[in-house]
Amino acid sequence: MQHTRETRWAASGGRTAVALAAKLRADIASGVFVQGQFMPAVRQLARQYGFATVTVNRALKMLAAEGMVISQPRHGYRVCPGAGDPERGLPVAYLNSTRHVVGRSSDQFHKTLLMQFQQVASRRGWPLISADADGAVPKEIVRQVTAANCCGVITNSAEPGLWGELRGVGMPSLLVDAWREGFEADCVLQDGFMGGLQAVGHLLERGHPRIAWIGPEMVAGNAQVLERFGGAHAGLVRAGTDFSHLVEAPLGDPGGAAKAARTLLAGPDRPGAILALWQDLGAAVARAAAELGLLVGRDFQMVGWCTEEEYADFGSWFPPGRVPAAVTWSIARMAEAAVARLKQRRAEPQLAPATIRIPTAVIAGGTQ
Repeated sequence: MQHTRETRWAASGGRTAVALAAKLRADIASGVFVQGQFMPAVRQLARQYGFATVTVNRALKMLAAEGMVISQPRHGYRVCPGAGDPERGLPVAYLNSTRHVVGRSSDQFHKTLLMQFQQVASRRGWPLISADADGAVPKEIVRQVTAANCCGVITNSAEPGLWGELRGVGMPSLLVDAWREGFEADCVLQDGFMGGLQAVGHLLERGHPRIAWIGPEMVAGNAQVLERFGGAHAGLVRAGTDFSHLVEAPLGDPGGAAKAARTLLAGPDRPGAILALWQDLGAAVARAAAELGLLVGRDFQMVGWCTEEEYADFGSWFPPGRVPAAVTWSIARMAEAAVARLKQRRAEPQLAPATIRIPTAVIAGGTQ
């Protein structure tokens, strides 16, 4: 990058530290200076931009106060990871994990989620690169992210080690479709509590008071499990009743989940309605009902759980005209909200962490 005396003067709008800081800020944002690496020495910057060394020092201190660079004694100024700008061509990283997922035996959901992020980023003109959050130790993952000059991270991994590394390098980051107790960062996730409350309300309004719960074990304390159960239980307490049955079913184990569903459906006191608020468990109930010769809408009612984008697949598990109700939410809205929040976080790094809930709604299906 070469500057003549005239272009240096014009580009800076005058030889002031404020003007130089603006020029350096723009060059950092566009990737001229690589994130995580040291800026050139003060004397070199002075020659390169045509300013006095005292002006360069003042400009760098301004950028340090903004969080664009960090001063390291005897080494100089290092460009902070995340200081670049996706609207100037620097990438945002999407780190995908499947380890924390509750209720999915395939990776179709993750493919859909990644596709939606790619579409949202494309509409904004943001480059998006994807990587496996489970494929390496956190320090190596973050090293790869910074080496790719990424200026932000979106991930569905709440793994503490990964977030510790991201915070350590100052990378603007956001969590999607996951949460853990004590987590202090921006996150965007489906509204599990409201979804559970809506599911119970749907059944009670249609005169089905004997409602069973089939879900993952709650002892482990997974946030999604607790939220959905909490919302459903609150709806029952409000109506002066409680679950007629509580059945634990394994996830990621179709055979074990179907066995638990058969036990529930084949018992002498079969419930009048079932909440199966995970995709795996909705499929398990459908499989068990078919094996027992039972039909949703005739022998029992049910509310499942799926994304709007996957609703057609949910319906394919059941006979025509026998598709139960389902709590749905939009992956596309999650992607839009996450990208918007990341942009806000980059612009205002001192903002307090926020949790953004993607609304849920019940689709009645074709049985009730």
